Amino acid sequence: MIRGMIRGMIELSEASPQIDLGRIKFYGNPEGLERKIVSAAIAFLRKEKEIDERIKENANRIKRVKGSFTIFVSPYCTHCVDFVETAIQMAALNSDLELHIIDVTQFDDLQRRFEIVSTPTILVNGKIRFHGNLGLERLLEIVESLADEESLYNFALRTIKEGKAGDLIYTFSNINPERIIARLISENDVFVRIGVMYLLELMAERGMELNLCDELAEILSKGDERTKEDVIMALSKIGGEKELEILERLSRENRGNEELREAICEAMEEIKSRIRKIRPSDISGG
Repeated sequence: MIRGMIRGMIELSEASPQIDLGRIKFYGNPEGLERKIVSAAIAFLRKEKEIDERIKENANRIKRVKGSFTIFVSPYCTHCVDFVETAIQMAALNSDLELHIIDVTQFDDLQRRFEIVSTPTILVNGKIRFHGNLGLERLLEIVESLADEESLYNFALRTIKEGKAGDLIYTFSNINPERIIARLISENDVFVRIGVMYLLELMAERGMELNLCDELAEILSKGDERTKEDVIMALSKIGGEKELEILERLSRENRGNEELREAICEAMEEIKSRIRKIRPSDISGG
Protein backbone atom coordinates (compact mmCIF):
# COMPACT_ATOMS: atom_id res chain seq x y z
CA MET A 1 0.00 0.00 0.00
CA ILE A 2 2.72 2.46 0.98
CA ARG A 3 4.82 1.60 -2.04
CA GLY A 4 1.87 2.35 -4.31
CA MET A 5 1.24 5.62 -2.48
CA ILE A 6 4.86 6.69 -2.80
CA ARG A 7 5.06 5.74 -6.44
CA GLY A 8 1.89 7.72 -7.02
CA MET A 9 3.35 10.75 -5.25
CA ILE A 10 6.74 10.75 -6.90
CA GLU A 11 7.45 10.36 -10.58
CA LEU A 12 10.84 8.70 -10.73
CA SER A 13 12.97 10.24 -13.44
CA GLU A 14 16.54 11.34 -14.08
CA ALA A 15 15.74 14.49 -12.08
CA SER A 16 14.67 12.44 -9.08
CA PRO A 17 16.67 9.18 -9.03
CA GLN A 18 15.81 6.43 -6.58
CA ILE A 19 18.42 4.46 -4.72
CA ASP A 20 16.87 1.02 -4.41
CA LEU A 21 18.29 -1.29 -1.77
CA GLY A 22 15.34 -3.65 -1.81
CA ARG A 23 13.23 -2.92 1.27
CA ILE A 24 15.06 0.39 1.79
CA LYS A 25 14.61 3.06 -0.86
CA PHE A 26 15.89 6.64 -1.07
CA TYR A 27 14.07 9.22 -3.19
CA GLY A 28 16.09 12.14 -4.51
CA ASN A 29 19.80 12.85 -4.83
CA PRO A 30 21.53 12.19 -1.48
CA GLU A 31 23.17 15.39 -0.29
CA GLY A 32 25.06 16.39 2.84
CA LEU A 33 24.36 14.03 5.74
CA GLU A 34 22.00 12.00 3.58
CA ARG A 35 25.03 10.25 2.10
CA LYS A 36 25.69 8.90 5.58
CA ILE A 37 22.14 7.48 5.61
CA VAL A 38 22.70 5.61 2.35
CA SER A 39 26.10 4.30 3.53
CA ALA A 40 24.57 3.07 6.79
CA ALA A 41 21.77 1.29 4.93
CA ILE A 42 24.26 -0.57 2.76
CA ALA A 43 26.47 -1.47 5.72
CA PHE A 44 23.67 -2.83 7.90
CA LEU A 45 21.99 -4.75 5.08
CA ARG A 46 25.32 -6.37 4.15
CA LYS A 47 25.93 -7.06 7.85
CA GLU A 48 29.17 -5.10 7.63
CA LYS A 49 28.12 -3.05 10.66
CA GLU A 50 27.08 -4.42 14.06
CA ILE A 51 23.50 -3.74 15.16
CA ASP A 52 23.27 -1.67 18.35
CA GLU A 53 22.57 -3.46 21.63
CA ARG A 54 19.44 -1.35 22.23
CA ILE A 55 18.06 -2.70 18.95
CA LYS A 56 18.96 -6.30 19.78
CA GLU A 57 17.34 -5.99 23.21
CA ASN A 58 14.04 -5.13 21.51
CA ALA A 59 14.37 -7.67 18.71
CA ASN A 60 11.15 -9.53 19.53
CA ARG A 61 9.07 -6.33 19.45
CA ILE A 62 10.80 -5.14 16.29
CA LYS A 63 10.13 -8.42 14.48
CA ARG A 64 6.40 -8.01 15.11
CA VAL A 65 6.35 -4.71 13.19
CA LYS A 66 4.76 -5.03 9.74
CA GLY A 67 4.42 -2.44 7.01
CA SER A 68 6.35 0.68 6.12
CA PHE A 69 7.93 3.85 7.43
CA THR A 70 7.92 6.81 5.08
CA ILE A 71 10.59 9.18 6.39
CA PHE A 72 10.96 12.75 5.15
CA VAL A 73 14.49 14.05 5.67
CA SER A 74 16.66 17.03 4.72
CA PRO A 75 20.37 17.19 3.81
CA TYR A 76 21.84 18.68 7.01
CA CYS A 77 19.49 17.29 9.65
CA THR A 78 21.42 15.39 12.34
CA HIS A 79 18.19 14.14 13.94
CA CYS A 80 17.26 12.63 10.56
CA VAL A 81 20.50 10.64 10.47
CA ASP A 82 19.95 9.33 14.01
CA PHE A 83 16.33 8.33 13.41
CA VAL A 84 16.93 6.75 10.00
CA GLU A 85 19.87 4.74 11.32
CA THR A 86 17.58 3.31 14.01
CA ALA A 87 14.93 2.51 11.40
CA ILE A 88 17.51 0.90 9.12
CA GLN A 89 18.66 -1.40 11.93
CA MET A 90 15.02 -2.33 12.58
CA ALA A 91 14.61 -3.17 8.88
CA ALA A 92 17.83 -5.22 8.97
CA LEU A 93 16.26 -7.36 11.72
CA ASN A 94 12.76 -7.48 10.25
CA SER A 95 12.12 -8.58 6.67
CA ASP A 96 8.49 -7.37 6.91
CA LEU A 97 9.52 -3.72 7.32
CA GLU A 98 10.05 -1.35 4.38
CA LEU A 99 11.63 2.11 4.54
CA HIS A 100 10.92 4.91 2.06
CA ILE A 101 13.32 7.78 2.72
CA ILE A 102 12.54 11.03 0.91
CA ASP A 103 14.58 14.23 0.70
CA VAL A 104 11.65 16.60 1.13
CA THR A 105 13.70 19.58 -0.07
CA GLN A 106 13.61 18.05 -3.55
CA PHE A 107 9.83 17.46 -3.63
CA ASP A 108 7.90 20.67 -2.99
CA ASP A 109 4.56 19.01 -3.76
CA LEU A 110 5.06 16.47 -0.97
CA GLN A 111 6.16 19.18 1.44
CA ARG A 112 2.90 21.03 0.80
CA ARG A 113 0.69 17.96 0.76
CA PHE A 114 1.94 16.62 4.09
CA GLU A 115 2.51 20.09 5.59
CA ILE A 116 6.06 19.24 6.55
CA VAL A 117 7.64 22.06 8.55
CA SER A 118 10.40 20.08 10.23
CA THR A 119 12.44 16.94 9.68
CA PRO A 120 12.41 14.12 10.25
CA THR A 121 8.69 13.64 9.67
CA ILE A 122 7.57 10.02 9.71
CA LEU A 123 4.47 8.27 8.40
CA VAL A 124 3.79 4.81 9.83
CA ASN A 125 1.77 2.53 7.55
CA GLY A 126 0.07 5.57 6.06
CA LYS A 127 -1.95 6.08 9.27
CA ILE A 128 0.19 7.82 11.88
CA ARG A 129 2.39 10.87 11.43
CA PHE A 130 4.91 12.21 13.93
CA HIS A 131 7.96 14.45 13.99
CA GLY A 132 11.47 14.24 15.35
CA ASN A 133 13.81 11.56 16.64
CA LEU A 134 11.70 10.22 19.49
CA GLY A 135 13.94 7.32 20.43
CA LEU A 136 13.43 3.59 19.96
CA GLU A 137 11.03 2.98 22.87
CA ARG A 138 8.63 5.75 21.84
CA LEU A 139 8.85 4.69 18.20
CA LEU A 140 7.86 1.14 19.11
CA GLU A 141 4.99 2.42 21.24
CA ILE A 142 3.70 4.43 18.28
CA VAL A 143 3.99 1.49 15.89
CA GLU A 144 2.26 -0.80 18.38
CA SER A 145 -0.59 1.72 18.74
CA LEU A 146 -1.84 0.56 15.33
CA ALA A 147 -2.73 -2.83 16.77
CA ASP A 148 -6.31 -1.99 17.77
CA GLU A 149 -8.70 0.84 18.62
CA GLU A 150 -7.71 0.93 22.28
CA SER A 151 -4.07 1.42 21.34
CA LEU A 152 -4.97 4.16 18.87
CA TYR A 153 -7.04 5.86 21.57
CA ASN A 154 -4.07 5.83 23.95
CA PHE A 155 -1.84 7.20 21.18
CA ALA A 156 -4.32 10.03 20.49
CA LEU A 157 -4.69 10.78 24.21
CA ARG A 158 -0.93 11.00 24.73
CA THR A 159 -0.49 13.12 21.60
CA ILE A 160 -3.05 15.65 22.85
CA LYS A 161 -1.51 15.71 26.33
CA GLU A 162 1.82 16.50 24.68
CA GLY A 163 0.19 19.57 23.11
CA LYS A 164 0.28 18.12 19.59
CA ALA A 165 -3.43 17.72 18.83
CA GLY A 166 -2.91 19.07 15.30
CA ASP A 167 -0.66 16.10 14.51
CA LEU A 168 -3.71 13.84 14.74
CA ILE A 169 -5.23 15.36 11.60
CA TYR A 170 -3.29 12.95 9.40
CA THR A 171 -4.13 9.92 11.56
CA PHE A 172 -7.82 10.75 11.81
CA SER A 173 -8.07 11.28 8.05
CA ASN A 174 -6.90 7.69 7.54
CA ILE A 175 -9.08 5.85 10.08
CA ASN A 176 -12.66 5.98 11.36
CA PRO A 177 -12.04 8.18 14.43
CA GLU A 178 -15.59 8.74 15.67
CA ARG A 179 -15.51 6.46 18.72
CA ILE A 180 -12.04 7.66 19.68
CA ILE A 181 -13.11 11.31 19.48
CA ALA A 182 -16.24 10.63 21.53
CA ARG A 183 -14.12 9.02 24.26
CA LEU A 184 -11.65 11.90 24.23
CA ILE A 185 -14.46 14.44 24.68
CA SER A 186 -15.52 12.53 27.79
CA GLU A 187 -12.06 12.69 29.42
CA ASN A 188 -11.89 14.40 32.80
CA ASP A 189 -8.73 16.30 31.84
CA VAL A 190 -9.77 19.78 30.69
CA PHE A 191 -6.56 20.14 28.66
CA VAL A 192 -7.53 17.03 26.67
CA ARG A 193 -11.04 18.34 26.00
CA ILE A 194 -9.64 21.69 24.82
CA GLY A 195 -7.27 19.80 22.53
CA VAL A 196 -10.17 17.84 21.06
CA MET A 197 -12.11 21.07 20.34
CA TYR A 198 -9.06 22.50 18.58
CA LEU A 199 -8.70 19.30 16.58
CA LEU A 200 -12.37 19.37 15.56
CA GLU A 201 -12.01 22.97 14.39
CA LEU A 202 -9.04 21.98 12.22
CA MET A 203 -10.97 19.04 10.79
CA ALA A 204 -13.97 21.25 10.01
CA GLU A 205 -11.75 23.84 8.31
CA ARG A 206 -10.37 21.11 6.06
CA GLY A 207 -13.77 19.74 5.20
CA MET A 208 -13.14 16.40 6.89
CA GLU A 209 -16.46 14.61 7.34
CA LEU A 210 -17.30 12.93 10.62
CA ASN A 211 -20.31 10.87 11.60
CA LEU A 212 -20.30 11.55 15.32
CA CYS A 213 -24.04 11.92 15.66
CA ASP A 214 -24.79 8.60 17.38
CA GLU A 215 -21.75 8.66 19.67
CA LEU A 216 -22.36 12.22 20.88
CA ALA A 217 -26.10 11.70 21.23
CA GLU A 218 -25.40 8.84 23.63
CA ILE A 219 -23.05 11.02 25.68
CA LEU A 220 -25.68 13.77 25.83
CA SER A 221 -28.21 11.31 27.23
CA LYS A 222 -25.87 10.08 29.98
CA GLY A 223 -23.19 12.69 30.61
CA ASP A 224 -22.93 15.21 33.41
CA GLU A 225 -23.39 18.95 32.90
CA ARG A 226 -19.76 19.63 32.00
CA THR A 227 -19.63 16.78 29.50
CA LYS A 228 -22.87 17.92 27.87
CA GLU A 229 -21.49 21.43 27.40
CA ASP A 230 -18.36 20.05 25.75
CA VAL A 231 -20.40 17.81 23.45
CA ILE A 232 -22.57 20.77 22.50
CA MET A 233 -19.45 22.73 21.62
CA ALA A 234 -18.16 19.77 19.60
CA LEU A 235 -21.42 19.59 17.69
CA SER A 236 -21.13 23.30 16.90
CA LYS A 237 -17.78 22.64 15.18
CA ILE A 238 -18.80 19.66 13.07
CA GLY A 239 -22.59 19.48 13.14
CA GLY A 240 -25.08 19.53 10.28
CA GLU A 241 -28.82 19.10 9.97
CA LYS A 242 -28.91 15.84 11.96
CA GLU A 243 -27.03 17.50 14.80
CA LEU A 244 -29.46 20.43 14.74
CA GLU A 245 -32.28 17.97 15.45
CA ILE A 246 -30.36 16.56 18.42
CA LEU A 247 -29.73 20.03 19.83
CA GLU A 248 -33.34 21.10 19.35
CA ARG A 249 -34.50 18.03 21.27
CA LEU A 250 -31.93 18.66 24.00
CA SER A 251 -33.13 22.26 24.31
CA ARG A 252 -36.73 21.11 24.84
CA GLU A 253 -35.61 18.59 27.44
CA ASN A 254 -33.74 21.25 29.44
CA ARG A 255 -36.23 24.11 29.57
CA GLY A 256 -35.32 24.87 33.18
CA ASN A 257 -31.57 25.05 32.53
CA GLU A 258 -30.96 28.46 31.01
CA GLU A 259 -27.17 28.15 30.97
CA LEU A 260 -27.26 24.89 29.04
CA ARG A 261 -29.94 26.21 26.68
CA GLU A 262 -27.81 29.27 25.97
CA ALA A 263 -24.93 27.00 24.96
CA ILE A 264 -27.31 24.99 22.78
CA CYS A 265 -28.59 28.16 21.11
CA GLU A 266 -25.07 29.36 20.31
CA ALA A 267 -24.16 25.96 18.88
CA MET A 268 -27.28 25.88 16.72
CA GLU A 269 -26.56 29.32 15.33
CA GLU A 270 -23.01 28.28 14.46
CA ILE A 271 -24.29 25.19 12.65
CA LYS A 272 -26.96 27.18 10.80
CA SER A 273 -24.39 29.75 9.74
CA ARG A 274 -22.20 26.99 8.34
CA ILE A 275 -25.13 25.43 6.46
CA ARG A 276 -26.07 28.82 5.01
CA LYS A 277 -22.62 29.14 3.47
CA ILE A 278 -23.16 25.82 1.72
CA ARG A 279 -26.83 26.26 0.77
CA PRO A 280 -27.82 29.92 1.30
CA SER A 281 -31.51 29.49 0.49
CA ASP A 282 -32.19 26.27 2.38
CA ILE A 283 -32.27 27.50 5.96
CA SER A 284 -33.84 30.53 7.54
CA GLY A 285 -32.03 32.90 9.82
CA GLY A 286 -34.35 32.25 12.76
